[in-house]
Amino acid sequence: MVKRLTAIASSILLTLIIVGSASADMFTEFVWYREEPQFERIVISRERVRGHGAVIYADEHERELQDKGFYQTYYYDGSGKKEIIKETTMSSHGIKTVININPPSGKAFPKVFLKIYIDGVLRLDTHIGHRFLDDWIVNKVCVNPGDESIVVSYEGYDIGEEYLFWDAGNERLVDNDGDRTSGTKALIREKDEKK
Repeated sequence: MVKRLTAIASSILLTLIIVGSASADMFTEFVWYREEPQFERIVISRERVRGHGAVIYADEHERELQDKGFYQTYYYDGSGKKEIIKETTMSSHGIKTVININPPSGKAFPKVFLKIYIDGVLRLDTHIGHRFLDDWIVNKVCVNPGDESIVVSYEGYDIGEEYLFWDAGNERLVDNDGDRTSGTKALIREKDEKK
């Protein structure tokens, strides 16, 4: 009887130690949109915060963070998709940014899509964050009206940047839906044949 009680007590103690020492990794991600007129650029980047306090703060201050350009992508409030549209003029160019956030469902990951129009012409059509189809991540997009360019920073199969200069006529950068392991670029140039 004593051996049995000792075994039960040991099992309960071991369970409490294991459960007590285990902690889930808490994190949330944002798309951060910011206009930096002093540098003649707009930056859209993927940001992640980790830890219990950071995640709780993000949840409790969501509206305040949105006012500062932080749009949470890992939200579970059931409100569905979010579309953020920002329009500005910088260096005499009209710039329209459209960010579509599709929150995760179940155990999936969020999907965040980005379109940038320069003077009414679509110049960039890509995602922000991790794209599991071919395992690459777009971390940052810089729109530079001063030198009429867009720079996309990414990592995955390779690490790099893609540049698009607006004087390229009717070209735009779009996600490459092909096989990244074949050595193709993360973003490909596409011509708008309608122009």
